[in-house]
Amino acid sequence: MDELDNILASDDSLTPSSGFPARVMTAVNMMATEEPPLPFPWGPFALGVLACAGVAASSAWFLSSLGAAAAFERVAQVPGVSEALTAAVVSAAVAQVFRHPARADF
Repeated sequence: MDELDNILASDDSLTPSSGFPARVMTAVNMMATEEPPLPFPWGPFALGVLACAGVAASSAWFLSSLGAAAAFERVAQVPGVSEALTAAVVSAAVAQVFRHPARADF
């Protein structure tokens, strides 16, 4: 520990390498002149949420007017239906992810 204490106790001044301040200031100026990031599109997002809620409500109303609840109850009693539906939804989601690869140009 004595060697470490001696190193830490020494008053050696640190000096940056040549050109370091210029590189830092160049980077700061570049960051200052960049355009700000695009704001989140709250308007289209809210419109999409409202559209999804409208579709869900109208679908529920339509299915209830058809008496589809009894048909759904009969289908739900079949063993393995919920697992099959879960597998189908997960498969469709994975397929959509691989259909739209990530872009690296942002």
